[in-house]
Amino acid sequence: MSHAEHAVGMLDKLAADLGEAKPVWKSGACVLPIEGRELSFFYGEKESALFVQADLGPLSALPDQEAALITLLQANHLWSGTAGGAFGLYEGRIFYVFRLNFPLPADWEKHDEELLPELLPHILGALNAAEDRLRKVPGYDGPARPAEPELLRV
Repeated sequence: MSHAEHAVGMLDKLAADLGEAKPVWKSGACVLPIEGRELSFFYGEKESALFVQADLGPLSALPDQEAALITLLQANHLWSGTAGGAFGLYEGRIFYVFRLNFPLPADWEKHDEELLPELLPHILGALNAAEDRLRKVPGYDGPARPAEPELLRV
């Protein structure tokens, strides 16, 4: 089995645990709604890694951008507030990215189907901690959230 197939199998298991029939892949990424957030999972062939990414919103929406960036850099320092991931900027938006390298260490491979469900609380904890830190920055009004479905009104 290739590393990419391995990663897809892990995502199938995670989706099943979350009550999703099968993860839907769009443009090379699997987007799963988890606890009111959209987490994107994608496999980087060149890096041989599974990435988990969350969009925390546009930097431009923050009146005190410098304070927001300092807050995130402090969380990045020695991964003290990131559960092993990192905060960064891409095209003007703040993202959290967690990287799971393949091949998995031998002791992880024995229970790889449980790996993402075990890591998820740590990833969500890092995102919640970042939100708590960013809430102290004037003007921050929360991360990007999945859009509510439009209702047909009659």
